[in-house]
Amino acid sequence: MNETIDHIKEAALTNDAQAQWDLAVCYAQGNGVEQSDAKAFEWICRAAENGNEEAANYVISAYERGKEELGIQPDWEKLVEWADKLSENGSVAMRIKYAQLYFYDVTHGK
Repeated sequence: MNETIDHIKEAALTNDAQAQWDLAVCYAQGNGVEQSDAKAFEWICRAAENGNEEAANYVISAYERGKEELGIQPDWEKLVEWADKLSENGSVAMRIKYAQLYFYDVTHGK
């Protein structure tokens, strides 16, 4: 198992978004590494920045609804910041989300 984890870590460090997501799952579940929600979220964020849509949706959800297990409260500013960043990285889903947030902001005066 350690050889597999080492391979995943090596790929994750080269900005392989899928490997980063896989490593995040390992940390979240404690598979082959010491369980750590904080490290899992760190790798989820890296995977999102590198184009993993599942990770992008997780990050957006974390700041939109909060993730109590991670100690993350809903945070409008971080939500908009991440949606903007991820939409600039080419995520179609995040472009739509950013447009929705922008529309909400304009119409509700946030």
